[in-house]
This record gives sequence, C-alpha cells and structure tokens, in this order.
Amino acid sequence: MLESGEVARIGALRPRVIDVRLVSASHKDLQALVASGAFREDLYYRTCGVKLVVPPLRERPDDVLALAEHFLAEHARAQDGASPRMSREAVGALAAHAWPGNVRELRLTVLRAALLARGQREIGPEHLMLTPAAPVATPTRGPSPRDGDERARIVAALDAHGHSQKRAAEALGISRRTLMRRMDALGVARPRKGEPT
Repeated sequence: MLESGEVARIGALRPRVIDVRLVSASHKDLQALVASGAFREDLYYRTCGVKLVVPPLRERPDDVLALAEHFLAEHARAQDGASPRMSREAVGALAAHAWPGNVRELRLTVLRAALLARGQREIGPEHLMLTPAAPVATPTRGPSPRDGDERARIVAALDAHGHSQKRAAEALGISRRTLMRRMDALGVARPRKGEPT
C-alpha cells in the first residue's frame, strides 16, 4: 500500500487506489535502529518522506512559558474566561524543571495548577506541585542494561553519520552538547583531532 497507493479489499476482484497521507512519530532514533538491524530498512525509507526532529522540552526552555500560557488560555476558554495568571515565582519554577514527561507533563501541570488556584489571582509554585529533579548519582556498579541500550544507539548513530557528532546528535534528537556529555558518561570515545567530528 505504501509503495503502490493501492489496497485490495477482502473479496474484491481489483485493487482500489487510495489517496492518503501517512504521518508517523517515534521517540526512538530510527536511523540508528536501521543501522543496528533492529528496524527494517525498507520500511524506514517507505515512510520517511519529510523528517522533523523535535527536541525534548528540556532542550528548549524558551518554549516552556509560551506553552504554559497557551495551556492557561485553553483552560480559560473551557472555564468561560476565568483563569489565574502565572506568578513570577511560578514562571521561575517552570523554567527550572527538567520536564521528563515533555509537553504532556507541562500541559497537565498547568491545568492542574489552574484548578488548584481557582478563585485566586495568581498561580504560585505551590500550585504547580513540581518535584525537584533527583540528583545524578555516581554509579557504584557496572552500567545498567538501559545504559547499554543508550550506548548502542549513540554508537550506531555515530557510525551511520560518519562519526559526525553534529549529525548524530540531530538524528538522536538531542543537542551536540548533550551528545558529548552522554558519550563521556557512557565511555564512548570522541574522535581525535583530524578525524571527523
């Protein structure tokens, strides 16, 4: 169907031409999975027409407040225009949070805060109910299976992009700085001077 634009309905004598647009999303690095053999190459190239990489919310802090204001306006429309505004302290708390749940977490946090602050002029940090980020612990034992999976993805992305850290980072949907930090943490060697970066 993806290649021919035709489907054969059960019992039909001839295929039927369909006019559809396929939109798919993944939080996985499909190019790295193709390179490692974990994702079918033919399926990847049949579905990857226009590729958009959206970095996680923690890597675009400037978007946090704009999205929070959008979700507050969404809440106000649902409540006939009644919604408190963000206090300066709440804005600071939003900016400082890492948002592991990305935009979904932000939306639910803002809508919950608007409900908790109902009848008040402002949303404060106490209404956001954000848990502080856990400190990064230094592992005392060997790498976890999850670390091994991440290391494999990074190595595959680097291999697939000629060891260009910039292009590998783009494929993984992270910044080059984040990639370098993860490479160091997972023991992935960086190219020496004169080698591709």
